[in-house]
Amino acid sequence: MKNVKMHFFAVMAATSLAAMVSTGCNRGSDLECADGAVEKDGACVAEATCGEGTVVMNGSCVPQAPECGEGTVLSSSTNTCVPTRDACAEGTSFDGATDSCVPDTEVTCGDGTVAQGNTCIPSDLACGAGTQFVDGVCVVAAAACGPKTQLDANNGSCVATDEVCGDRTAFTGGSCLPTDEVCDLGTVFNDGMGVCLPEASCREGDVVLDGQCVRPIVERAANPDLSESENNDPALGGIANVLDLSGVMEGDTFSVTGTITPPIDLDGDSNVDQDVDVFRIAAEAGQYYRVTVEPVRDSIPMSFEVAGVVGTDTEDYLRQAPHGTRRASSRQFVATATGNYDVRIAPTVTFTDDTVPPLGSDDAEYIVTVERLAVTAVDLDTSATPSVTGSLYALKDNLYKITDLTGGERVTIDANALGANVRDARVFVWSSPSVLVDSLPLGANTQAAFDLPTPTAYISFDWINGGGPDMSYDVSIAERVLRSDLGTLAANMTTTSSPATLFEDEFFTYNFTVPGGEVLRVRQTNDSGEPLGIAIYDAANTEIFSSSDFFAFGPNDEGDFYRVIPGTMDESYRVVLTNNAGVGSIDGVTLDLETTTPSDLGTAAPGGMIAVANTGALVDGELRFYRFNLSDNVTLSGEVIGDDVSFAIFDMSTKDLLFSGATADGAFANRVLPAGDFLFVIAAGADVPAGAEGTLNFAAGPDFEVEPNNDAMTATVISDFSKTYAGVTHSFETGMLSDPDYFSFNVASASIFNIQGTSFQTNPSAVSQCFAFRIEDDAGNVILNDESGNDVFDEDVYLQPGDYYLVMTGWCSSTDTLINYTFGLSLTPPTFEGIDTEPNDMANTAQSVTGVPVPFDIAGGIDSATDEDWYLIDLPAGVFFLELRPLPGYQAPHPGLTIETFDSSGTTQLGTSLLITDVPGSFLVKVSGYDMTDVNGYLIHVDTAPGEGEIEPNNDSSTPQTVGGGNLPFLLYGEIESALDEDWISVSVMKGGLQLILDARPDGGLPNSSMKVDVFDATGTTLIGSGSSEIPAAGTYLLRISGFSSSGENRYALSGEFFPYFASPELAVPDDDPAGTSTTLTVDAGDTCVIAGLELYLNITHTYRGDLNITLTSPGGVSVLVLASSFDGTADYIGLVPSEITPDNPLTPFTGQALAGTWTMELEDTFFGDTGTLHSWALIPTCQ
Repeated sequence: MKNVKMHFFAVMAATSLAAMVSTGCNRGSDLECADGAVEKDGACVAEATCGEGTVVMNGSCVPQAPECGEGTVLSSSTNTCVPTRDACAEGTSFDGATDSCVPDTEVTCGDGTVAQGNTCIPSDLACGAGTQFVDGVCVVAAAACGPKTQLDANNGSCVATDEVCGDRTAFTGGSCLPTDEVCDLGTVFNDGMGVCLPEASCREGDVVLDGQCVRPIVERAANPDLSESENNDPALGGIANVLDLSGVMEGDTFSVTGTITPPIDLDGDSNVDQDVDVFRIAAEAGQYYRVTVEPVRDSIPMSFEVAGVVGTDTEDYLRQAPHGTRRASSRQFVATATGNYDVRIAPTVTFTDDTVPPLGSDDAEYIVTVERLAVTAVDLDTSATPSVTGSLYALKDNLYKITDLTGGERVTIDANALGANVRDARVFVWSSPSVLVDSLPLGANTQAAFDLPTPTAYISFDWINGGGPDMSYDVSIAERVLRSDLGTLAANMTTTSSPATLFEDEFFTYNFTVPGGEVLRVRQTNDSGEPLGIAIYDAANTEIFSSSDFFAFGPNDEGDFYRVIPGTMDESYRVVLTNNAGVGSIDGVTLDLETTTPSDLGTAAPGGMIAVANTGALVDGELRFYRFNLSDNVTLSGEVIGDDVSFAIFDMSTKDLLFSGATADGAFANRVLPAGDFLFVIAAGADVPAGAEGTLNFAAGPDFEVEPNNDAMTATVISDFSKTYAGVTHSFETGMLSDPDYFSFNVASASIFNIQGTSFQTNPSAVSQCFAFRIEDDAGNVILNDESGNDVFDEDVYLQPGDYYLVMTGWCSSTDTLINYTFGLSLTPPTFEGIDTEPNDMANTAQSVTGVPVPFDIAGGIDSATDEDWYLIDLPAGVFFLELRPLPGYQAPHPGLTIETFDSSGTTQLGTSLLITDVPGSFLVKVSGYDMTDVNGYLIHVDTAPGEGEIEPNNDSSTPQTVGGGNLPFLLYGEIESALDEDWISVSVMKGGLQLILDARPDGGLPNSSMKVDVFDATGTTLIGSGSSEIPAAGTYLLRISGFSSSGENRYALSGEFFPYFASPELAVPDDDPAGTSTTLTVDAGDTCVIAGLELYLNITHTYRGDLNITLTSPGGVSVLVLASSFDGTADYIGLVPSEITPDNPLTPFTGQALAGTWTMELEDTFFGDTGTLHSWALIPTCQ
């Protein structure tokens, strides 16, 4: 009881001090103040003059007290009206510290007070016996003794003694005793305070932790399952902390602690960011959880939301906890899809006000508790129109199983009453407790309604955000039976359903069975004459909606009706009528069903014929039905005769439309049909008084695909390449109506595979053929893909030995039609001189392809990233191209596939696609480079290349190489191999001039920028031109090619283009001079050429070539303005007209002119400021 006494004495002392202050002297009792002043605290002060709405109080102007209404009273501290203690609503209590009503579930107390039950009391009275209030918690009271004293552990007083107690001992009764023996009965030793105290008596609900009385949340926060790690906000570049709930069973919990820390810049934008802590939960659809977020200390009120993860099945999910003034926040949620969910924790105010600045502190600690909830669905009989009540907070109690459904019902949910705080409520429809199928809003003026075509359904009630004290709901659930069983129809029978009313967007389901072989007509009628949606389902619940499954003749005056193709056995159907007319409810909805037995035309075989007798008069829209049987596959031809009549043939087993046409198209032929039962239909497009008739002729047919063959496992086997094959596929590439047809075949040895065939669509009105076929290898790699849609196809492809699949399919995405196809196959040995044969992965295992003349081909393929193909070949002396080409039927090899050439040992690389051989010999060729996503097959084509290769030594003027054998033009392939290397060549020009072109070799890039050609006289001592592009006159010359680059291209191709009719006047063109200048070129009189075609070579440098007019005049006086002045601001005319430079006027006027004589070129510069020079020009004629 010592602590209680100390509290009492402290209170008494404080009371006495207050009394002394209140009874002090009043020095101003006889004070008199002048007008305009009043006495205040013993002194005269100016009398206050207060404005409107204020009054004088104690000499100061204060706001006038408002008049308080019923249930409120004026607060002296705030001068405002606050609730009276008895005015608080049920579930709340008056808080004297804040003058307000607060929820009973939690009390927020003012400074200097703490909560005890539902009341705020002074803090020092909140602790139990044996404790006192220190730093916000109740702790056992302490005592301290001075020197030469010891604290008596049992009576708590300081006793004078020389005893000094050692470790694990305490003083009592004049001596030191062990601490576990020192205390009297009913007390315990407190190590921290050194005294025996009564066992701590904490307030109700608190616990002792480390000798302190604390709230239970403090103890729970000391032992979480996980502590957060920052940054865990994905929105600011962090990674959400994962809560592993895999071991959390129903009824178990998982806890995690964290802190909303002071704001810092998390995303590097120089602005502080709100700390939002995100914890990720992996949940399965239909699992229920309760999430609770509680501050560990009295700090920032916190709340949370549960959100799905963007880019996953949960991304549209959002549930928010109540965002009120309570410091703790809790709600239940259910996973609507299997995936990840993020619990996002932040200060409550940030969820309701996006303008608030970031909040946080080091004391803003919290604990999150996630509880896995056990949920049991409540059985609900909607046929009794039950009323269901509950609270949206109690989500786990809001799952109901509708038990009386048989299919075809519509369930409606109306809100009788919703709590005052309910908003954004939802009704969820589940086909099972873990499969969500629909989400509907639940509101006071909104009816939630949904159709149930199957007899299993669950519903639950949930809410997205909001919350408050009243989250109750009271709803009525009703059902409408929208289903009718029409039984089994007889042959040639008509039946009509009972009239029904369909509200907008409702649907009615009709179930019935049709006898085998009967054609079924389906039609709807209604009192409003509106076209309703019709969907027809077969026994496998597959919707039938394409023209291959029914004829559609509507809507028209009679309503919508369809003809369903019969099967050979009794079949069950389901028709669903939907009110999607957009006109509200529709009365008198009926379904008419009619069966018709087709006329039997008997059985036919190849070589046979079926005659279709005259139908007699037909009326517009009338149909006649016939059935026939084929004993074998056939090729069909024939004709239907009649005015404005169409016809079609259906397969009664697959219900596919195999062929359709019209009498206007005339006779038909080459239509293939498999053995089986068929329906033949004649339809009148107008009144046909004379009726219609026809003949069907059957010849031997191809081998048909065998369904099912929609994948490689069920492929139809092709074992005989001499046969013709046929089948039917859909034009859809994917989806329910796609029908890829797989055929399998084997290639025993490398071969050229050829496929030839035809295809035609069975619906002539379809927009596109949409037919495609492809060849796949056994691993599924596509080798050949033809999507041209041509009705005739013929393709070759090279195939290595192995198993393959031919796939006949469609490629349309929106238009469906059936496509008939026939094809034949052949395999022929390839004509390649070499075929890749493993092992040939190294130089010493190279495959020999020798003794074959040039040109020749080698076929192969790179099979993996480690595969290389080596070949040994024989070549004579010369220059050769080794070109990688596509195999027959293949796309080009991928660009990473490379070819290299080596000497016969494989140690010295000679080049890539260009091989220069000085002498005959053997060489190695290597192909490498694999791309798993591209074409790795190749064909090496080896052929002689034009030109010649440089021959070393040719490094100076004394050892030049004579090119072209002394003939012009020439083409030389060479390489500058080092900084000391130069290539010298000798060339002789008998007349005219020579254009020199330094260009790229086929196996390299453009020569490096320092490479050039210098022209010398025949001795190599006189430099005629450096970096030259021409030899301007007849004579013998030496050419020096030089310029090595350690990083650029050093290979080159040097060509000499011979111009026998050549002039090099080096003529300056006067600037802005109408008189211009001219030059001539004379062709020997003995030249007998008569021009059939002419090219003009120009070498003009000019800084703005658009200034120039260039005119050419023949010896016969024909003039052509070849190039006219323009705004062409580019520089120079260098090249051939018209092949490289487009003339303003053609050179055709010179056709028929004699070449011999003097040709004149005139040049005029039409504008000042830019100048140029005519270096050379030439005539290149084609003679008649």
